[in-house]
Amino acid sequence: MFCGPSGFYNAPVSKAIFFLVLILSITLGILKSSSNAALDFSVLSQGRQLWRILTASTIFGNVGDAIVGGVLLYQCRVFERLWGSNKFAAFALFVTLFTFMVQFVLLFSVPAWFPRFPSGPFGLIFAFLWNFHHDIPTVHPIQCAGISFSDKTLTYLLCLRLALSSTPSSLVSAAAGTIAGALYRSNRLPLKRLRFSSRMSAFASRVFLPLLSSPTIRPRSVSEARYAQVPQQDPDEQLMYEQHGQGYSDQLIPGRNWMAADHLHDPYSQRNFQQPVAGQAPVQPLEQDIESLTAMGFDRQRVIQALRQCHNDVVAAAERLLSGH
Repeated sequence: MFCGPSGFYNAPVSKAIFFLVLILSITLGILKSSSNAALDFSVLSQGRQLWRILTASTIFGNVGDAIVGGVLLYQCRVFERLWGSNKFAAFALFVTLFTFMVQFVLLFSVPAWFPRFPSGPFGLIFAFLWNFHHDIPTVHPIQCAGISFSDKTLTYLLCLRLALSSTPSSLVSAAAGTIAGALYRSNRLPLKRLRFSSRMSAFASRVFLPLLSSPTIRPRSVSEARYAQVPQQDPDEQLMYEQHGQGYSDQLIPGRNWMAADHLHDPYSQRNFQQPVAGQAPVQPLEQDIESLTAMGFDRQRVIQALRQCHNDVVAAAERLLSGH
């Protein structure tokens, strides 16, 4: 799965949601008060405990659901890095409100069928699942007893566990979140253009970003990983590698693709990222680059087109394919 560095680097909104949900859910679970967070018709119809309207989408009903949900919420950071924090926050708000409205309408229209809905961010998790299924390619699929498994299988199983946690209400919540994700991803509605205003974004950056930002980490670079797999070179060649492979552009800096920058300073790389000169035919993509992207589940013709549009930059081509272009 192409998800960048581990942790919540460049994903402050995902970090806030993850820790808020997990801390509140586990705390109320220890205090045995989690049942007071769910949408309950018998309580809300009498105008009592109106705080459930807020807690219904933020607190899981038990510690087991909180742990499963926490694992799934952690994976949401992939889309925040792809979309940006402003767009991801707008996405999270839309799918949460949509799911809550579906729950609320069913709760008061057919209380005999759905007298209670389990609490938790079902909308965000299952809207994420829809986009995860369509936008994240399958890597290294394997066959076992005629059944296909991949690195995405665990995510699907965890979502199934959550959807069946309190049937039938949990299934309805999961379906509502999935529909919200499908509506957001659909090009028929302008939901992808939803953003918070520049003033709200600037205010959040000043107030919350210092608390939620993760420290800049320097992951092992692509050139270093490749160097670790090749035989040792002579001292002069090794010195040249170290001087060119660990410069400033080899670091992970916000707003810059550290993997793509790393290729530019890799003396062992055979890739050519320069734009073609006018009047000359574009450089053909290397077969190894095509195979590495088709192995992620993309069509060969789309891979070749993406590599040409990105001037044979494999990382930029992968990001372009993942974004659906």
